[in-house]
Amino acid sequence: MRQQIFVLLSALLWSTSFPVIKTALKYAGPLELATYRFFFAALFADIFLLLKIEKKGGKLRISPIFLVLGLTNALGFYLQFQGQLYTSASKTALIVNLYIVFAAIIAYFLLRERLDKSRLLSLALALTGMTAITTHFNLSTLRGGSNRGDLLVLGASLVWSLFIVLTKIASGRFSGPRASAILMNLTFLFLLIPSLLTGALRGLPSNRALIYALYLGLFASFIPYSLYITALQKLEVLSSSILLVIEIVLAVLWSWLFLGETLTLLDLFGGILIGAAILLQGKSLGESQ
Repeated sequence: MRQQIFVLLSALLWSTSFPVIKTALKYAGPLELATYRFFFAALFADIFLLLKIEKKGGKLRISPIFLVLGLTNALGFYLQFQGQLYTSASKTALIVNLYIVFAAIIAYFLLRERLDKSRLLSLALALTGMTAITTHFNLSTLRGGSNRGDLLVLGASLVWSLFIVLTKIASGRFSGPRASAILMNLTFLFLLIPSLLTGALRGLPSNRALIYALYLGLFASFIPYSLYITALQKLEVLSSSILLVIEIVLAVLWSWLFLGETLTLLDLFGGILIGAAILLQGKSLGESQ
């Protein structure tokens, strides 16, 4: 139960990033914002690491798998941001969140995680709820954008599904906060490189952009990643991914409360389906333990 709560807390914190990012993009470009976000995440992570190492002594050894994690996390952000330039927001939201399907397939082959009827039903409910929220079952919303944008966003979804499976593998190497701290630093490094090459970091950002980036770095990056990696030490990939879908429901709720966006009956319907998927998945976990 503790692990499920950690994942839900991660989803809660990550969901706040949607309205924050939407507002922050008025003051900074997507790649610039992501880079400063992980700059602050790395800063908080380094403070944590220094305190931990000083307290316990010894040196920090980084497993090679974390280099791959940092690269895939940064690549996922980069592909999504580039894809959003050429495709619609609704398609982006739907395609990116297909990671729950791809991650389940990868985990089935790499980690031998089971896909029984209960888990497949949970997956179907989550996908249907997700589609209701992101598209309102209006197929015309999926016609916007170009194939180039769709492929870039699909690439982001595939990269993040691999990232989740690799995170599961790496979760046993360090504690959740320490693993998250390493990941924040490497993600910042791999985002900094394309930011410098593309000229995304031209001059100093505004104070507002820095404040939003600071919030995203601590409350939407370092802390939720720490909780999520800790949870993955015990949870399977599919179980954690279905629990994370609640992030979409919460993001719609925050956008309604703080940005004045419309909350429709289909949003509520989608939220109910996702809630049912989470409850069914929780029941499945209880029976298997």
